[in-house]
Amino acid sequence: MLFDYVKAVYKGDPPFITQFHELSRRITSQEARATDYWGARLKGVHPWAFPREASPTADAWRASKVVYVPKETIDRFCRRYEVSAQSIAQASWAKVLAIHSKRLDIVYGQVVSGRTMSGSESVIGPVFVSTHLAR
Repeated sequence: MLFDYVKAVYKGDPPFITQFHELSRRITSQEARATDYWGARLKGVHPWAFPREASPTADAWRASKVVYVPKETIDRFCRRYEVSAQSIAQASWAKVLAIHSKRLDIVYGQVVSGRTMSGSESVIGPVFVSTHLAR
């Protein structure tokens, strides 16, 4: 988008671009409403974090387990149950959190771009970041 804008400026035909300050009032208003909404929805949820080792080593925070599942298997599963691969990944992450926290009520967030507000698509640079909660 930035390169397209610069190219248009060089050609003498700069496109209209929404300025961030034009969106800021709407962003602030939405944030206040969202805070009230999510405060009510998440009442009673208690934070949890992975426990830390008493004396961590250099590799204490790095661990991985590679589980190979062919893409065709994932695609077949998604078609059969009418879900997306993203849904499977989110359910898997919720399962990991449930096992480690020993809790059934799991809430976690996924950071997404805030480009859903009308007018934000033409802003050059970051608009705002939002977190979608999954429970």
